[in-house]
Amino acid sequence: MATKLDGFVFNGTEYEIQDTTAREQIAAQLASRTEVDADYAAEVIDARVGDDGTIHPSLGEAIRQQYATLANTLEAATKSRFKNKTFSILGDGTTTFQGYLPTDCITWYTGSNADVEAVGDTFWGKLIAKTGMALTVNNSWDGSKLTYDGDNANSFMAGDARIHKLGNTAPDYLFVLCGKDDIEDETTLGEFTTELVDLDSIQDTDLSTFAIAYKIMIQKLMAKFPATKIVVLWYHNMSSCPTEATDYNTQYKFAEVVEKTAKFYGCQWIDLRKCGITMANNSSLDVTNYPTKNGHELYYQYIIQELR
Repeated sequence: MATKLDGFVFNGTEYEIQDTTAREQIAAQLASRTEVDADYAAEVIDARVGDDGTIHPSLGEAIRQQYATLANTLEAATKSRFKNKTFSILGDGTTTFQGYLPTDCITWYTGSNADVEAVGDTFWGKLIAKTGMALTVNNSWDGSKLTYDGDNANSFMAGDARIHKLGNTAPDYLFVLCGKDDIEDETTLGEFTTELVDLDSIQDTDLSTFAIAYKIMIQKLMAKFPATKIVVLWYHNMSSCPTEATDYNTQYKFAEVVEKTAKFYGCQWIDLRKCGITMANNSSLDVTNYPTKNGHELYYQYIIQELR
């Protein structure tokens, strides 16, 4: 391989490098690989020594041990940051688990589906187990929509009856996750606007459009728990929501309204489309639009990374 400071040769073709910084970087890299006085064996031995002076038996073991130490340090810092904090949930089937809901709410996770066998397999169960946070109320209901459809007065999330199930004890955090069932039911999306809503004049029949209902739900939650931090979640890229979707456009349009609403009202927005469940791997991490045990682990990791 021929080399020059002003260019390089690759597969027999010479390329000229115009950028001075790039030329200097490449020259330095070439020099470091061909330095006659370099003692590469000594460098490997030196890399086996930890910052505390421990000499590890191999370079690989040194990397693994120091990574484990860092991971333990970060876990301890996370526990310290959230220990004794409380949280509640207003959600749909994604946030359910049998035995942890108000008496008339319907669960999807029963302990025998999607490999989620225990509450500790859910993302919110991991918040309890791994951070020391405490659950106040899990007001989740499988199949529940945000909007009113004429038959769901007790379950729709923007309604007073459903919000009442959160109780009167204000948590430190309130996680909100909804919209999936509205998409599947072909609810009218509407458009986000910055106009505030007079809650005293709102009737259930006014809450049939997703964008309006989301604003009203957030305003009601803020009025009920003024000191609580509301954390708005959005789902991973769901494999069949709605069932005819092939490009996720419908999901993205609903998510855009939710994101704009959350940020307008000063809520924290956590977009779980970034958690690692992708269009390519969701067949193993998603069962009919519900995260599996491994999917919940990715939910937890991303939430705890973003939560403030």
